[in-house]
Amino acid sequence: MIVFLNVFGSVTAPNVPFERALGVEQVGWLGRNLTVDDLKPGIARRFKVIGGPLPLDSVIGLPGVRLIAMVLDDPGTRVMRQWNTAMAQENHPFHATVNAFMPREVFEQNLPFSVSLRDATTRTLSPAKGGASVEAVLERIAQGPFLIGDPEHLKPFAEALAKVMKVDPAAFGPEPFAARKIPNARGNGMPRVQAANPRDLALMEGLAAMRSGRRKFVLTRRQRPDRDAPAAADSASG
Repeated sequence: MIVFLNVFGSVTAPNVPFERALGVEQVGWLGRNLTVDDLKPGIARRFKVIGGPLPLDSVIGLPGVRLIAMVLDDPGTRVMRQWNTAMAQENHPFHATVNAFMPREVFEQNLPFSVSLRDATTRTLSPAKGGASVEAVLERIAQGPFLIGDPEHLKPFAEALAKVMKVDPAAFGPEPFAARKIPNARGNGMPRVQAANPRDLALMEGLAAMRSGRRKFVLTRRQRPDRDAPAAADSASG
């Protein structure tokens, strides 16, 4: 089974290529035909792919998972995506905050919403116990099996994913994996937003260092229990 982590809705329509290649009934998507309660042993007998805004802890130990895929998101774009969600949803706990303050002010005044906006990707990928840790996330990824794409180089990511799945690459055009367009994602408040997300920035740097050669994505193999050395970025043919 393949898992696609759509962290904070970073990707526009990642379920589409899976459904196109495998059929809708083979794809479980959170909020459509999948709930968090379904994430338990045996789910691999129901679906060939599951995905959505899933925390890594909910899937990393599931039997039958042969690959966890995701497209990395930069902190500035991710913060604005969270911000726009709060603005659009009247019942959001911070709806009033985003209508009264600018992102820069939320961080400068250390308002409650700033906690949710700080290093959120690292926290989502970290183990539940031990707090947010770039080192823990990179260790998890090194142990495999992960495929992590660069939002600026989606074609090689889509091709690698199709190759791992042994499906026709023609069904995996990169467009559904593109990041959602965020207005003003590089506005005047971005330096403050970036400075408030040091672990997410360090995570991006750590993943960039894990790429092999000129490859524009990270692919790691699952490590066997008797292997002591951490996994290195591997080829798509692995």
